[in-house]
Amino acid sequence: MNIAVCDDIKMVRQGIVAECERIREQMEVEYNIFEYENIQELKQNLGNIDILLLDIEIGEDSGIDVKNYIEEMRLDIIIIFITSYDSYIKESFGINVLGFIDKNEVKEKLPAYLSKAIEIKEGSNFMVEGLNMRTVKYVQSDGAYVRLISDDSREALHRVSMNEMEKILVDHDFCRAHRCYIINLRYVKKIITVGHGKKYVVIDDKRLKVSDKYVYKFMERYKSYCLKELKNI
Repeated sequence: MNIAVCDDIKMVRQGIVAECERIREQMEVEYNIFEYENIQELKQNLGNIDILLLDIEIGEDSGIDVKNYIEEMRLDIIIIFITSYDSYIKESFGINVLGFIDKNEVKEKLPAYLSKAIEIKEGSNFMVEGLNMRTVKYVQSDGAYVRLISDDSREALHRVSMNEMEKILVDHDFCRAHRCYIINLRYVKKIITVGHGKKYVVIDDKRLKVSDKYVYKFMERYKSYCLKELKNI
C-alpha cells in the first residue's frame, strides 16, 4: 500500500511523514510513504497512490483541483485533506474524500483517519466478476443474473438472484431501493421527490426509482450513511 503526502511547505510535509511513520510502527502495518511538494509531480504518480494526504492550497495550485481530477479519472484513491483553510471544506466534498484534519491537530486525529482509510482500502478488494465492488454504482436485475454497473462504464453479469446479491452486500455501503436495483450509497448524488411523493435516487444523470416497499429502509440507511460520512469531517 502506498501513502502520499503533498504539501509545499517542507517542514509541514516532513512532520506529516514522521507521523505516518509513527502510526505505521504502532499499527504494525506495511505501507510506503512518498512526499510531493507540488501538484505537477503528484499528478505524474497518482497511479501508484492508495491514500493521499493533501493540502488545499499548494503554492498557486489547489488541492481541490487534484480531488476533482482524481474523481474525473475514476482513480480509487482515498483523500484526507490536511489543511488550515476551513472555508474550502464545502468545495472539498467528494466520493474520494474521507475527511479533513486541521494542521494543528495532525498528531491527535491522523491515526484514526489513517486507520479508517487503510481499513477501507483493505476491504475495497471485494471483487465480483472482475469488478471492484467499491467502484460499482448500482446492481440491476437481469433475468437469472444481476448486472453490475461500474463508474468507469464497465458492466458485468453475475449469476445470482437479487435477494442473494443483497445478502452478499449487506456489510457494505449498498442498499436495496427497488426489486430491480441495489444502490451503492457513496454514488448517490441526491434523492428527489416526484409526483405523488415518489422518490428517485440520482446517480450521475440517471434516475433510479425507490419503490414503496423499500423506501423507508432505504431512506434510513442513506441517512445513517450520511451521518457516518459527516463524522469524518
